[in-house]
Amino acid sequence: MEKLNEWKNQDESTIYDYKRVNHCFASMKTLRKQNAVKTLSHMLRQDLVKNFCSISHPDLYSKCHFGTKKLIEKYHKEVVKCIKLIAETPKLNNQQKLTFFSETRHSFGHTALMLSGGACFGKFHFGLLRVLFDSDLMPRTVCGSSIGGLVAACICTRNYEKVGEVSFINQYFSI
Repeated sequence: MEKLNEWKNQDESTIYDYKRVNHCFASMKTLRKQNAVKTLSHMLRQDLVKNFCSISHPDLYSKCHFGTKKLIEKYHKEVVKCIKLIAETPKLNNQQKLTFFSETRHSFGHTALMLSGGACFGKFHFGLLRVLFDSDLMPRTVCGSSIGGLVAACICTRNYEKVGEVSFINQYFSI
């Protein structure tokens, strides 16, 4: 366990560009604290792309049971803080915010949910989907393998409103 924590705490790695991630993290934090929203929004538009600095490389997420390098986790937390600032700031009008989020979504992509196989997971998949629906966090793309594929098919063949109906969920398992 100590070696895993040691690995997480060391920023240096050949797998990702830790120097650039550290620089961007520090820049975002400074701009956020200065409330420099326009400069921050331009920086985020440039850097919020899929696999920025290779931080999505699978090897960074296969060393530990959860989490990855602390620098990457700090970077992600700072991105969230910056996005919240942009969403809540009165310095940008609604059209500027909409443009920022539309352009960012276009380059960053959408969230998808992949449900795994294994018969015992089927019931849990329905529970997970129910929580996502109740929390209004249901992704637009749901897919799966084996039992996960069957659950995804059940969900994806219904209108969004019907997914939330208790009778639909009860068809597949009792709550």
